[in-house]
Amino acid sequence: MKHKIMLLLILLFATQNSVAIKLDEQIKQNVDQAKKSYEQLINQEPPTLWIHVRTEQQREILQNIADWLKPVSLIKIEPIQIVKDGPKKNQLRFFSSQDKEEADDLLRNLQKIFPQLELQDLSSQYGTMSWMETGHFELWLAPDLKKVQPPAPLKKAPPAVAAPVRPAIKPR
Repeated sequence: MKHKIMLLLILLFATQNSVAIKLDEQIKQNVDQAKKSYEQLINQEPPTLWIHVRTEQQREILQNIADWLKPVSLIKIEPIQIVKDGPKKNQLRFFSSQDKEEADDLLRNLQKIFPQLELQDLSSQYGTMSWMETGHFELWLAPDLKKVQPPAPLKKAPPAVAAPVRPAIKPR
């Protein structure tokens, strides 16, 4: 009987030790995976918006818009490019299906300035290209765009004001 109890205790200890080792391994794997995810997140480039215009006048108009857009969106805006050819309508283009949700958000912000802006999904043509990275967006202006009305400037919260300090009331 003592041998059976001793054998059971040894088996119980070995099982507990094995479970503890497996648990430690699982925790270590989870921590390693979280570290990798965090490193990928902090090393990730922000999305980039390339703006294509047809004329110098459009470039000047869009420079003000680019300044407005910077605080609205966490996106890197490249210098505005003047091009000879392009679409006949204002377009926001994206090239990776992974960017669809971000493209929709960017479109909503830009439609405050360009109500007729269309979203152009080019992921079927460019999605398999290894050189085309996610986070690449292009704004193309129609040749007939002459002016835009930018939205009101973003309102900053007023600075915090401390409540007035009342003088202490002395008891009579």
